[in-house]
Amino acid sequence: MGEEEIRNQLSLYLTISNVIMTLGSYLSFGKRRYSIVEIAITDTEMPLQDFMEKLNDIMLSNEVNYQKMRLMACPDHYLILTTGYKTQEVIETTGGSPFPTQFFITYDDEEGLCSKQDPSYDMQLVGVARTKSGTVIEGVRYQVRKESNGLRVKLLVEFPFLVPNWMIKEHQFHLMCEFNNWIQDILDT
Repeated sequence: MGEEEIRNQLSLYLTISNVIMTLGSYLSFGKRRYSIVEIAITDTEMPLQDFMEKLNDIMLSNEVNYQKMRLMACPDHYLILTTGYKTQEVIETTGGSPFPTQFFITYDDEEGLCSKQDPSYDMQLVGVARTKSGTVIEGVRYQVRKESNGLRVKLLVEFPFLVPNWMIKEHQFHLMCEFNNWIQDILDT
């Protein structure tokens, strides 16, 4: 099934989730809830810069092997494509939602984000997620630091405040699933 067919097959659900996320964002009046996960990567001497470069490749390269890594990392993923400079189209089921959501993450953009970089982390990949019409609905802040026995990754996704707590908690499972796979991909390359 091609990209356009995926969008067409899911169009009703994407329309519903777009309306819900747009309304939720506006009615949250800029307030956010955070879904946060930390992962310790032990027994690695990989430099921070190398880790972040490989993570950036997984996120933004349209090479077939990276596309496979993105899709295969979590069963909630339907489509993850680089659509422009540091911009990614994502269609996924977020946080146990009954409907898949389509959004566009622009990395190195923090406009509209409430979270700040944790000063105890040395590097980050940060981005704003918008609907097709440009409404800010989410944000991502993936941070990494060196520790004595490896690396620590802090994953933060911010959602509109009206997103229920159970969805925030469910999204932690989503983050653990995809990033455990992506970290393994990084360590294997």
